[in-house]
Amino acid sequence: MALAASLAALVLAPPPEPDWDALLKPAGLTLQTAVLDPQVLLMFEGDEFVLPAFQAYWAAPFRIPAFGRSLQASLAASEDQPNEAFVAAGRLLGFGTRRTLLGDPLVQPPKSLEAALSSLFLRAGKPAPKDLAKRCGEAEALVGAEGCARVASVVAQAASALDWRDASFHSGAEALFARAQAQEGESGGPRDLAKWLGELRSLDLRPMLAGAHDLFLACHRACKKLPGVRPGLVEIPTPYGAVAIGG
Repeated sequence: MALAASLAALVLAPPPEPDWDALLKPAGLTLQTAVLDPQVLLMFEGDEFVLPAFQAYWAAPFRIPAFGRSLQASLAASEDQPNEAFVAAGRLLGFGTRRTLLGDPLVQPPKSLEAALSSLFLRAGKPAPKDLAKRCGEAEALVGAEGCARVASVVAQAASALDWRDASFHSGAEALFARAQAQEGESGGPRDLAKWLGELRSLDLRPMLAGAHDLFLACHRACKKLPGVRPGLVEIPTPYGAVAIGG
């Protein structure tokens, strides 16, 4: 009888409280300093910069392990598909990354690598180099016509991503430029910096993420269908950086 009472007391007794201070000490924290105070978020102009993922975790902390397992499974399933990992990251930020549910959102591939590269110079308002056709011929000797076609599709999609990026920065950039002109020659300070940062709230991240996802998808498709290449490297400079092609 006494043994049964002792076992019952042992089962019903609460587990020992962990020594949180000892566990947090390696990180330079204590039980008091490690507590997250949501009021701290008010320092960042209220909750406008709080990620939806944080709001979901804070609303139901007991579901955090399930959220973590779901994210881990999504990233593991997309190990060889970086565009799918980008989708998972977009969901955490509360943004969709696809522009349409019907059809293929990627731009039509150009007729040739030379045409794709020429469009970059045209976009930047600069003349294409005179040896562009020669360099594209050298690239084709390394990766073949099919390889050049794949590279051309990525270059064309990169140009499209630049357009989406510009759309994101359009309203914010205009506001910042107007403020810079109005305050030219004046000294700045923390108050002025806060005003500038306030203008950045007008940036729309959705077009930027959509363009980035398209570029991820184009790169993934190109890599899957890229034929065998010969050793070597051809670098073709553009206004937006060099395009390196080789094996």
